[in-house]
Amino acid sequence: MAQSWPMIGREAECAAILGGLRAGTGTVIVGAAGVGKSVLAREVATSARREGWRTALVLSGGRGDLASPAVREVASRLGRTLLVVDDAHLLDDDAARVLWQLCAERRMNVVVTVRAGVEMPEQLARLWTSGTCERIDLLPLNEADTRQLLEEVLGGDVDDRLVRVVVEQAAGNALLIRELIRSGIESGAIAQSHQLWRLVGRFVFGRPVADLIRATLASLTETETIASQLLALAELTPINVAETMIEPSVLEDLESKHVVVAQTGVHGLVLTLAHPLYAELIRADLSQLRSRRLQLKLIDAFETTQPMSDHDALRCVLWRLDLHQPVGTQELLHAVGVARNGASTIAERLARAAVDASGSSEAQIVLAEILLMQGRIAE
Repeated sequence: MAQSWPMIGREAECAAILGGLRAGTGTVIVGAAGVGKSVLAREVATSARREGWRTALVLSGGRGDLASPAVREVASRLGRTLLVVDDAHLLDDDAARVLWQLCAERRMNVVVTVRAGVEMPEQLARLWTSGTCERIDLLPLNEADTRQLLEEVLGGDVDDRLVRVVVEQAAGNALLIRELIRSGIESGAIAQSHQLWRLVGRFVFGRPVADLIRATLASLTETETIASQLLALAELTPINVAETMIEPSVLEDLESKHVVVAQTGVHGLVLTLAHPLYAELIRADLSQLRSRRLQLKLIDAFETTQPMSDHDALRCVLWRLDLHQPVGTQELLHAVGVARNGASTIAERLARAAVDASGSSEAQIVLAEILLMQGRIAE
C-alpha cells in the first residue's frame, strides 16, 4: 500500500483554484466531510509554493476563535502570500469577520474549506455570495476516479468487483475509501492474487466512517494514542514543541500510518491530524480527566519551548483559564493585546479575567477600552 495518499480526480479543481490565485481571487471549497476538501486545499498550497508563494495553514478545529492572531500575522507579510483556512465553518464571528475584511480589502489570497450543510458565521458566507471569492462545490469521486485511486494506493491492477464494492460502500467519499481499503488489507479481505488486487474475504459493509476511523485509531499503541490525543487537542503543534512531548520515532510511525501529517504553518513546520474528522473523534472520546492532564502537558511544552509565538502564548493563557489555573495579570493583558484586534469576545474575556485577578487600574482601563470599541458605553 502506498505510503502517501494521492490526490485523484481533482486536477481540474486544483488548476482552477491556482488560476484564480494568480488573478488575485481566492476560493472557498465546499463539500461533505471526508470528500477531499483538505487534501485539495493542501495540494493547492504545495503547488503555490513551487511557484514561489509563501503559504501558511490555519486549522480552525474546535477553537476557531484562535485563528485571528494567526490570520493577522500572515496578512502583515508582503508579496505573494497564501493563507489556507481549513474547516473555516468552525471560526467564531470575530475570526470570520477578520477573514472577510482581509479578503474584501484584497490584502491577501485565501483558500478556505467549508463543510457543506452546516451553520457558519454570516461573514464567512459573504466570501462567495459577494463575489470576493469563487466557490467550488466538491463532488464525490466517480467510478473511474475511484479505480485510479485504488490502483495508485494498492500499487497494481484492481479487480472490477473490488472497485464496484468500494464505489457502493464509499459513495465517492475519499476518506471513507481510504478507511475501507486500510480496514480490508488489515483484515485480509483485500489481497493480491495473480498480480490483481481482489476482494477475497468478508468485507466491512455498512460501517460509517466514524467507526472505521475509530477502528484505525484503536490499532495504535498506547504511546501513539497519547501522541494523537495531544496533537488533536493542540490542533496545530510546532515541530519543536511536539518533539518535547513525543519521541520523534513515534511521530514518524504516526506519519507512516497516515494519522499525522506535517504541514507548513504560520510559524514553520507544524503537525496536525491527517483529517479534521480524526481530531474531532479523538477529542469527543477523551474523558474530562485525561483531557485535563494532556492540556497541562501541552501548556508546559509550549511555555518551555522557545521562542513561543504570540499566538501560542494566547492559546496557553486560554487553556489555563479553561482549566481554572492561575494566570498572571501581565500575561492576561499581553494576551488581550494579541486578541483584541480580531477576536473581541476573547479579548473581553481575558480583560475581565485580568480585572478579577488584580483589580488594577490598568486592567480596568483595558476592559473599558474594549467595551467602548463595542459601543457598550453604559457598561
